[in-house]
Amino acid sequence: MLIWLDQEEARDISLVGAKAARLSELSGQFRVPPGFCLTAEAFAQWRAHGQPETVPENIGWLLDRAYQEFAARLGTAEPPVAVRSSAADEDSHSASSAGQYETFLNVVGIGQLREAVLRCWKSADTERVRIYRSRNTANSPPPSEKIPIAVLIQEQIAADISVIAFSVNPVTGNHAEMFVNAVWGLGQSLADGSVTPDAYIVSKSDLALIRQDIGAKEQMTILKPSGVQEVTVPRLMQRQPVLNADRLGQIAQMTRTLEARSGWPADIECAFSGKNLYLLQCRPITTLLK
Repeated sequence: MLIWLDQEEARDISLVGAKAARLSELSGQFRVPPGFCLTAEAFAQWRAHGQPETVPENIGWLLDRAYQEFAARLGTAEPPVAVRSSAADEDSHSASSAGQYETFLNVVGIGQLREAVLRCWKSADTERVRIYRSRNTANSPPPSEKIPIAVLIQEQIAADISVIAFSVNPVTGNHAEMFVNAVWGLGQSLADGSVTPDAYIVSKSDLALIRQDIGAKEQMTILKPSGVQEVTVPRLMQRQPVLNADRLGQIAQMTRTLEARSGWPADIECAFSGKNLYLLQCRPITTLLK
């Protein structure tokens, strides 16, 4: 019921969902935050218990032990973690399910971790998910109780810069161009569209910058002692490019490599913390012009 991200079993989508399986596979080549998964079997057991308002004690015990081991690995008593739903039917070639299932950032301590896991499980059967799946699944989608959902728990990265990048320009469908959006701070404000990000178009062949548009970036999401908050970006930073040439080059190179490795146009999420570039997600682009 619990698998570490660096184990071979973590590449099995039926166990850990598409998001976690793909990150496990890529973690040998790219800097992926370490972590572990509560598998689809844990979710099935919770459902078999009648979907109680608490994590079943046998699963809670496993979760507590893993969190304590993770704390020892990271050298801190209560490591902040990102708790992310990872369903078997998300991040597919036909539907990304972006934003449909729950994610919780900067979760600290056993109590908060259990609550975040429970809320991820509950998000599998919301009206929002049912409507999305009925619209984006070919033929008749299987009932939601048949869709396995795992929960990925990873080290929380204190991002200075967050990025969503596409290996094909999703606006024009041009396969010779890559498209990059970037904001200050954590990626929540980028993913939910609450700020206007910087936009960069990069040549796929030689990674040369074709165009950049500097967004307003008036707000950014930052970590607080537990959880996150939106704050005002200092005025001088609002009109300053988020990415310099070196960082843009790193992102473009990683995006191009991921497309070549996977064999399909890639939509990635990544973040800089200090000088380190972390890969947070990689999935097929589902919005290309036909």
